[in-house]
Amino acid sequence: MASLLRMMLTMALAISLLSACSLTQQTSAPTARAAPALFELGPTMDHQGWLEMQRKINLGAYLNDLLDDPANQEIRLVTVFPEIVVHGTRMISVLLPGEKQVHYQLRWFGDDKPGKSYWYGDRPSDRKQRFSSSAEVDVDPSSWVSLVRYGDKVFGEIRVDGQLYRLDYVGAGQQVLIRVDASKSVQAQTCIRVEDPDPSPSAHPFVRQQSARSTAVSTVRVMMMSTVEARAGFSRRPADYPSLSDIMEDHLIFANRQLQGSGVEVKYDFAGYVESIASEKGRTPNAVLNLIRMSGSDVYTQMQAARDSLRADLVLTAIVDPTVFGRYYFASRKETGFSTWNVLGDYLDMGHVLGHNIGGEHYWEPGDPDFFDPPYQHGYLLPGGNARTIMTDYEDCRGCTRLNYYSSPLKQWQGIPLGTAERHDVVRRLNERRAAVEDFYP
Repeated sequence: MASLLRMMLTMALAISLLSACSLTQQTSAPTARAAPALFELGPTMDHQGWLEMQRKINLGAYLNDLLDDPANQEIRLVTVFPEIVVHGTRMISVLLPGEKQVHYQLRWFGDDKPGKSYWYGDRPSDRKQRFSSSAEVDVDPSSWVSLVRYGDKVFGEIRVDGQLYRLDYVGAGQQVLIRVDASKSVQAQTCIRVEDPDPSPSAHPFVRQQSARSTAVSTVRVMMMSTVEARAGFSRRPADYPSLSDIMEDHLIFANRQLQGSGVEVKYDFAGYVESIASEKGRTPNAVLNLIRMSGSDVYTQMQAARDSLRADLVLTAIVDPTVFGRYYFASRKETGFSTWNVLGDYLDMGHVLGHNIGGEHYWEPGDPDFFDPPYQHGYLLPGGNARTIMTDYEDCRGCTRLNYYSSPLKQWQGIPLGTAERHDVVRRLNERRAAVEDFYP
């Protein structure tokens, strides 16, 4: 079996090297020659080819899950070079299916988490010269890369003009690159607000709304939890896959990049992880959130004890229900700082759900109900209808490029403002609310 695996990897490497050599001959820019490759593409395989490979080298059930997901339009075997995911690598190159080579420049690196290295960057261009306003965003909001290195494995997301590719691991030392088409997903992509079943603060006498402090950057501590079903679904991944707790922390780390780039003076802090006894079985998505939030159950008692111990301002619970992207309470006080997040979500989803908890809402357009206070707390759909900011919903603009910025009229992309002062300024709203949320546990 080991010799068979080596043979398959050798074939994949040979094919990839031929492609890479061909492309190098076409590339004359010094930057392209200097940038190390993140991975080499393996051969194209159809569904049957993957199943044959699975049998030969004993790949587990997770590969089946990836193959069965219609959103995964193409899956390619890759040979990853984890040694380049270091602070000293200022630029990387990736060769994507279709012989498209893209370069990314380092914007941020983190290695303060044991056993992990984070590399975040975007595609270099002359955009800042062509659009010279000081409001022009630094990081390209449609072409960026977020990578996490775990020893000899690298996980992450690569975006090129809004097109998402995921770098994943399927076991037996095999990594894959997945081209994702969200429009084909069977998973619901709408995040829905849940009305608080107990809107009276007096129902929870031990919870007090604290007066807000003023700090340069607010630290909001987030406790992560998971349902019984979320853990069961995640267990289908390889035994040497990172833990669910690790994956949730990674998503939170990259949510911080979205906050920082947008001008939101908030830093999320991973407070801890709890394996909740909450079950999704036989419950609607709303009922799952209410089960966690409302007193009188063992689920609530477990959650509240952990939350108090960890002093967590917000609580986010991983779920697996395919009909749910996320559920949330619109946070106005400590009792409503709860949300759910689908474990299959991408790096923009967690920032979206937590943004709701602090005070952001979906897109508002003329003719929509006008009961929001303040009226400017909404995500933004850019003119032309081809791009949207983080807090917009999939249903606001199907097929739009999802930008990694919160709405703000003070930020621009290619000279176009990312919001309006009247209706679409999530950055302002989050900055107004940040101190109050930070002081849920002063």
